[in-house]
Amino acid sequence: MEFFASLGRRRVVTAVVALLVAFGAGILMQHILVDGTPLATVDELPDAAPSLRSAGQSPGLPTPPAATLVPMLPPPPVLPDRVDNPGPVLPEVWDDASMSPFGFNCDPELSLTLGKAAMIEARLFAPCDQGQRVTFRHGALEIDMVTDPFGRAATMMPALDISAGVAAILARETVSSQVRVSDARAFSRVVLVWEGPQHLQMNAYELGARRGESGHIRAGRAKTPSRAERGTGGFLVNLGDGSGRSAEVYSFPTGHSPLRGIVELIVEADVTKETCGRMARATALQTSPLGGMTTTDVRVTLPDCDRVGDVIELKNLLQDMRLAGR
Repeated sequence: MEFFASLGRRRVVTAVVALLVAFGAGILMQHILVDGTPLATVDELPDAAPSLRSAGQSPGLPTPPAATLVPMLPPPPVLPDRVDNPGPVLPEVWDDASMSPFGFNCDPELSLTLGKAAMIEARLFAPCDQGQRVTFRHGALEIDMVTDPFGRAATMMPALDISAGVAAILARETVSSQVRVSDARAFSRVVLVWEGPQHLQMNAYELGARRGESGHIRAGRAKTPSRAERGTGGFLVNLGDGSGRSAEVYSFPTGHSPLRGIVELIVEADVTKETCGRMARATALQTSPLGGMTTTDVRVTLPDCDRVGDVIELKNLLQDMRLAGR
């Protein structure tokens, strides 16, 4: 019985202590909410603001402490007194006269390649002579061209003899090369050279052909070297780019063609507003079966301008080709 009496006294004491603690806590909270005393402050600002709600209102989400903090801004950047990197480095000026801006050696190179019908393809590479005049010379034949932006120029040349030497003449240097053309004398050549605009044109009438027929060879109806390779007729090529001396070359395979007859050679001059009343000049070159060459200077005064549109024929200027057949 004493045990139960002791247990009853303990429960009473515990209940009284709990009531006192609850009463004290209520008084403390009342002072905090009414007087506005902050729980914790950072720079005099409350860490979390209290909120009042009614008895039936559910509690809201707490305000995060970070929302009430004052942000700390980084210090302003310190600008340097001088700029360490002034900008991109410009390339050095190319001052090596022996090399081109593309890194090629300035020495010009000339290469020769054999083509059909004893024609030679001449190719010049002069990397330090871009856009410059170059003269290609082969025997008595000379034509002018202008190199491209890379210093290149190329042209076909008729082999006028078995030992064919070609030179490329630049303002500061001349380069030459040579090639052997074993069948050079199997082709008869006629060359017409002029300077500036073309006023004279070569016409070849093969085996009695008339104007406009298949055997009439001229600019616009030039045919191809393959025709001469087969021995069935001749062909015409135009050399030069109009920057200086240009040329027309007619070739016929007299050495291995089975054809018999005559190729009539006529030089014509068109009378235009630009040429009427003026003198047309040219140089005619013609090979012989024995390997020689004849040269003829051509000077023709064209009719007055009241005859614009006429065509003047110079029939006795060149020697006709006689085909004996093989």
